[in-house]
Amino acid sequence: MITMRKFKAEDLAEVSKQMPNAFGGGLDTAKFGAVYEKGTAYTVRNEAGVIIGCGGVVEHWKGVGEIWMYPTKAILARKNELVAICKAFLAEIKKEGYWRGEALVNTKHVEHYRFAKAFLFKVEGKQRKKAPDGSDCYMMARIF
Repeated sequence: MITMRKFKAEDLAEVSKQMPNAFGGGLDTAKFGAVYEKGTAYTVRNEAGVIIGCGGVVEHWKGVGEIWMYPTKAILARKNELVAICKAFLAEIKKEGYWRGEALVNTKHVEHYRFAKAFLFKVEGKQRKKAPDGSDCYMMARIF
């Protein structure tokens, strides 16, 4: 069984080791980890205690936040558990007073796009050359 705990900034560095090409390999884990730690965020570990993913929301202003997620292959292989975690997380942030969640999804990652669509996120536009590797990203959002 997987477990969740409050996200700590150093967790991002650990999970990024399992995702060396995430964001073109240019993710400043210390900088982003410190930002993410200030929001509502969680780290997911497997039975052996290994971090297999993390995610959360960073508030832009009251009611609106940027939802972020770093899923490793290990957690993506556990789809039922991942879906349950995401449903619970979205319900939690709605309860916290969020009415809009936004997410950037790299256009190269079709599986991430499908995942966001499954959680009722809709494409609001495309941001050209947004990703660190110069890829385009979809700006997606969900109204709660």
